Amino acid sequence: MIHLTKLIMNYCGILNTENLRYLINLEELALNGNNGIDITTVQYLTQLTKLMLDNICLINIDALRPLINLKELSIQENLVVYVQPLIEFNQLSTFNAFNNRIVDIHTIKHHTNFDKFNFWQKEPTQQELKAANIMRDINSLITILRHLNKQKQKQKSHYTILRHEIRNNLQKLNDNHTLLIENAVQLFHNMKYFEECQ
Repeated sequence: MIHLTKLIMNYCGILNTENLRYLINLEELALNGNNGIDITTVQYLTQLTKLMLDNICLINIDALRPLINLKELSIQENLVVYVQPLIEFNQLSTFNAFNNRIVDIHTIKHHTNFDKFNFWQKEPTQQELKAANIMRDINSLITILRHLNKQKQKQKSHYTILRHEIRNNLQKLNDNHTLLIENAVQLFHNMKYFEECQ
């Protein structure tokens, strides 16, 4: 088990966070500037208290729902429309959402623990809202497809093992069959020799 508590990987061109799920002791994580990064694995890092996701083309923050221990969250310069998942973040005191497309800020505006709340944005157009909702659906489909792909890989692995076992069993049967033939031939020669001796 790795006991890393702080990790900064800003502007590294990272697209996949799958390996981060094993860093369960992480308290601070910065992934700023990694455009298009898939943050779904971040949900397993429930010890996080500080998370920086600035400028990564983030569209929604649904994957952050389990991170209720967060005290500081930054999602500046993204395309986030809905921040409703933050309603359960009772420990969140600093929230930087500068320049997004947020429409439901009323969800968290009465949050009593905010001592720093950096919020400025352009009003989203209807087209941007529609695009954000479409992208949310696409992200859901991607998650489902990933799950199905993993299931398919497991099945493929299972079939490979099964095929290998069948091949081994057939080889054993073939070996036994060859041995039986050899024994029969030997028995035939023995009987012939026995008859000749009489």
